[in-house]
Order: sequence, then C-alpha cells, then structure tokens
Amino acid sequence: MGLAIVKEVFYAAEAASLLNKSVQEVYRLIHNGKLAAYREEGSKAWNIPANSITDYINARHKRGKSV
Repeated sequence: MGLAIVKEVFYAAEAASLLNKSVQEVYRLIHNGKLAAYREEGSKAWNIPANSITDYINARHKRGKSV
C-alpha cells in the first residue's frame, strides 16, 4: 500500500514527521538539494511540496535505503 498525501505543501516540522527525521535533518536535505523546497517572499519558513516528499521517498526506496 502506497503513501497517500492529501496536503500540497508542508512545513519542515511536518515533513520531518512524515520522513521520520528531525527538523534539522530536513533542513540539511533542503540545503543539500535532496529535498526540493522554497520560501515565500518575506518568509523564513520553508515550504516543501508534497511531490518533493514523495520523490525523496521513492528515490530512497529505489536505492534500497530506508527513509
């Protein structure tokens, strides 16, 4: 059974929960280009599109690594 995400954009803490990682690890993934994210103009919060999270999960599974 696959992961069903109904929200379109997540904050770093929400993504961390979905990926079973710390918020700092999510920031590291963003800064290393492994998790696509963006900031709205004038905002400090990272917005992580749902498809970015599913792409990251799928890429990890293809390489045989856990999320």
